Amino acid sequence: WVRAAAADIIGNIVPIMYREDAVSELINRLQDSEWWVRRNATEALGNIGLTTQNVLDQLKFLLDDDNELVRRNVLITLSKLVQTEDEMIPLLVEKLMNDDGRYVRFYAATALKRINDKKAEEALFHALLSSRWCPNTIADTPF
Repeated sequence: WVRAAAADIIGNIVPIMYREDAVSELINRLQDSEWWVRRNATEALGNIGLTTQNVLDQLKFLLDDDNELVRRNVLITLSKLVQTEDEMIPLLVEKLMNDDGRYVRFYAATALKRINDKKAEEALFHALLSSRWCPNTIADTPF
């Protein structure tokens, strides 16, 4: 729990002049063996708001984490950091359409909504149509 709490503290109080050092430490925490440390590190990265290719690459890797709460926090962070990112759209669409976690799907949609791109808009529209008009839609369907 100490490593998870440290990630929270770093994300909430780090001064601007130390952001790059803090991001480096948080990226290391993304590889932690404990899910709650990875979850808190992703949230802290979103709070700091420093978007680099390294941060995005590490977060993309965690989109397939075994823990739903880690995946959810990755998507919350991506929704804060990503404004226009073509390579991210297919990954977000995959999470929106196929992840078992409803909150993961919700935050994938939120991240897509914040991307200022026609492809993201089309992906959201496709998800809406497939969830409402699919002949296989039943009460247990994910949407």
